[in-house]
Amino acid sequence: MGRMYGSLHVWIITRNFKTDQWYAAFLLTSSGLSTQAVLSYVPERSDLNNQGSMKISPDKKYLVAAYQSCDCQDFVKTSLDICSFNASSGKIDLLYTLTKNSVNYGKYEPFSVEFSPDSKLLYVSYFHQIDPAIMELYQYDMQYIEDSLQFKQSERYIASGPTQGLQLARDGKIYTTQPDYNLAYDYLSVINEPWKRGTACNFEADALYLDGRQTHAYLPNMLLDYLYRFEWEGECARHPIAFQPNFLPEPESILWSFGDGEISSALWPVHEYEDGGEYEVHVTVNYPSGRVEKTSRVITVLDSPNPDLGPDQLICEGEETVLTAGSDTGFYAWSTGSIGPNVFSITVSDTGTYWVKVTNALGCSIADSIHVGWFDKAVFVENSLVITPTACGGSSGSISGLQVEGAGPLTFAWYDGNNNFIDTTLDIANLAVGNYFLHVLDSNGCETISHAYT
Repeated sequence: MGRMYGSLHVWIITRNFKTDQWYAAFLLTSSGLSTQAVLSYVPERSDLNNQGSMKISPDKKYLVAAYQSCDCQDFVKTSLDICSFNASSGKIDLLYTLTKNSVNYGKYEPFSVEFSPDSKLLYVSYFHQIDPAIMELYQYDMQYIEDSLQFKQSERYIASGPTQGLQLARDGKIYTTQPDYNLAYDYLSVINEPWKRGTACNFEADALYLDGRQTHAYLPNMLLDYLYRFEWEGECARHPIAFQPNFLPEPESILWSFGDGEISSALWPVHEYEDGGEYEVHVTVNYPSGRVEKTSRVITVLDSPNPDLGPDQLICEGEETVLTAGSDTGFYAWSTGSIGPNVFSITVSDTGTYWVKVTNALGCSIADSIHVGWFDKAVFVENSLVITPTACGGSSGSISGLQVEGAGPLTFAWYDGNNNFIDTTLDIANLAVGNYFLHVLDSNGCETISHAYT
């Protein structure tokens, strides 16, 4: 069985030998068990000598099933099912079958299978037909699983002895027992470092004394997800992803490597990935006893949109500016109330902080904000201002001494009350009766108009 991560859904998988030949996956949820099975058909086999274990890899991508013998015409070639597994649909596809036997002679019968906690290695224990007292343990490299020849060639002999009943445990080790013919076995053997290749995995026979209690053959199958060495919450790039350690006892020290060049020594780290993609997260754990564990899992990070309103802006009072968030496809929600698919920009003319939130088809959202302000206006300094009146009916008036402060260089233009152009100098003369206005254009392109000088 295997839990769909992030939910309470569990696939319960069984194998039919009697009528139609298939693997069946039943979905168990909080609402109950579905009686409608997802059927995956496989070659016919009898129900004789079909003893063996079946496991799903911790990354939920593969299923491997061992058979003592399939009792079919060409049994030496069909003793270990190598399958792909779809954790979303429950569908199982047989990739090929694997055997250690030659075409005309067979002595190896696979009994138990188990994966390393990082899904990188497969362990298979074989019963030796010639010498029933021998169980042999082999290791296969999962990076080659899609190619039957390379996968078979990756086989490495690990040990002989009590290697039956492979079962990954809560401490990240794989425990083994004796075959069922030996009922007096009061030990458990262990693969101490199952993530290491070859004999470096450190198989230890009779490692754990059971104080008179006995076990043999298979250990109880466990819900795989509770054996994850670590889990995480979150899946979008540029969002916090919280990692949960499941190491027992509590580590003395820990080092996380997130696969993007960043590391952390926090027990419960939170990390943000800049870009979507697949990252292999490695963890090195040091326990108080001195034991060191290394494991890894591949995390899939979803792409997030990348709205970018740019730096804060200043505009001239009374003018408009267009705020553009980019061109990522998605649903746009602006602070102004403008919402909808692919609303890439809005036009504003007032000061304030504006924001946009973009949600893509993957469900990942990112927001960005910008502040829009006005340039400072030009300031009219009238400390030395002199307005000279004109005689009735004459044009002898003048305006002088007016000063202007602002972002220079400044240009000036005087207009009368009828918007007729007068002059471009600060001091003007030969004025008739009327109202006069100074227009100032600063280096920001903003125009400031004075009040009326009469």
